[in-house]
Amino acid sequence: MVNNIEAFGISVETILSAIVSHLNYNSLDHFGGGGSCTGKIRPLAVGELVENVFTNIMHKKQEMGLSRAVGKATNQSKLRLMDIAEAFGHRRDGHPGPYRSSDPNKISTSGTRGWPTSQDCLRWCMPAQSIIRMSFCSRSLGGSCEGK
Repeated sequence: MVNNIEAFGISVETILSAIVSHLNYNSLDHFGGGGSCTGKIRPLAVGELVENVFTNIMHKKQEMGLSRAVGKATNQSKLRLMDIAEAFGHRRDGHPGPYRSSDPNKISTSGTRGWPTSQDCLRWCMPAQSIIRMSFCSRSLGGSCEGK
């Protein structure tokens, strides 16, 4: 029987083998392992990122799947992995939780269903996330296309 981690590794390899030129990299797990961001007012500094064992395992599975898919490629496609996980791990403010509140202390209150406001920072739409990704991608492509 295949467990969920092995199944993930197999799926990554299968997907990348089929679309070796288009990788859709997944985001980190919950910011800082989950929990509340209330009262946190600045990005994390270098060395403050909280490591998540499960996220690290999934990252390794993606690296292995990528490596195997590249090894199977029969055309001239070039594949680059744009790993933005660490860069986005420094952001605490990209979720619809307390940061949409005008309260300077970012106090969360329960929603209409009585549930607390979401505190999940990375699974939700981050301000300017797509702009930042496009900037990284453009910089990467610009560097490899110079003089052509």
